[in-house]
Amino acid sequence: MIFVFIILFIVSIIISVGLLFFLTSFSSTFLSTKPRLYTPQTHQKKNSTIAIGGVAFLAALTINLPFLAYYHLLTCDVIIIYIGSLLFGLLGLHDDFVKLHNNIGLSVFQKAFFQIVITLTSIFLIHLLNEDFYKRDWWPISSSFSFIIISLWILLVVVGTVNAVNITDGLDLLATVTCFPIFISIFFIAYLVGNFAISGIISVLLGSLFGFAFFNKQPAFVWMGDVGSLLLGASISLSMLLLHHELLLPIIGFILVVETVTVIIQIFSVRWHKKKFFKMAPLHHHFELCGYSESFIVMIASMISLVLNGLVLIIFFIIK
Repeated sequence: MIFVFIILFIVSIIISVGLLFFLTSFSSTFLSTKPRLYTPQTHQKKNSTIAIGGVAFLAALTINLPFLAYYHLLTCDVIIIYIGSLLFGLLGLHDDFVKLHNNIGLSVFQKAFFQIVITLTSIFLIHLLNEDFYKRDWWPISSSFSFIIISLWILLVVVGTVNAVNITDGLDLLATVTCFPIFISIFFIAYLVGNFAISGIISVLLGSLFGFAFFNKQPAFVWMGDVGSLLLGASISLSMLLLHHELLLPIIGFILVVETVTVIIQIFSVRWHKKKFFKMAPLHHHFELCGYSESFIVMIASMISLVLNGLVLIIFFIIK
């Protein structure tokens, strides 16, 4: 089975690198966009960059579906993860194309509405394809009430994770080096609990993310855009939910949590105290304005993510 995962990983690297090479070679003018408006001045001086690099993740997932089916890894769980990730990716892609015209994208209300609709669609798929998901021994209440509460829990976890990855994607390679260790953890957790199908689809995402990293390193030729960040967030959250280990997300996704919390603190501070708590949110921009370089911030974030995910895996290995 490990050999199968290696094949999926390598094929995904080839798909990712090939597609991104095509984009950077032939579509740079049409698909280029400028940095986000509310970023440090140093970002505004960057050259226009292709900001739909996440289509490589979409392509790798879709092209590898026949391989997953051939190796008997196209289970109900994988279908749920794929469809949920696909829908979030398409939402992000639409947002990225809107940004090409107004540099802002969809409104906050529009994003929230579509994210909730897509998450509800994922909940429906879980209910349709994996009813055992709601039968948890630690949930000592009626089944109908369990469905409502756990559905709200899924909504919170998915929407929260999706936006956390999107917020973290603010520096060259930052979201990439933060998410890569998370996917490694999910791969091994799924493998250890015997869900080889989820390990298979995570192998695909690991390969596509690895290939993407070569184009995303500073100075980036490609940004993953919302199509990439929303897709990654959906795949992370849905995978951990289906593995029943979503409570590990704040640990393995510690950087994502911190980045999101700083945005929330900043919003409340400005609204209630009429002043900023941070120089700029999310946290990576605060550190930039404190004088730290992008490469240093990314290096520290990657080290923290690697250490925390490594500790989680060590503990998980011991327990299992």
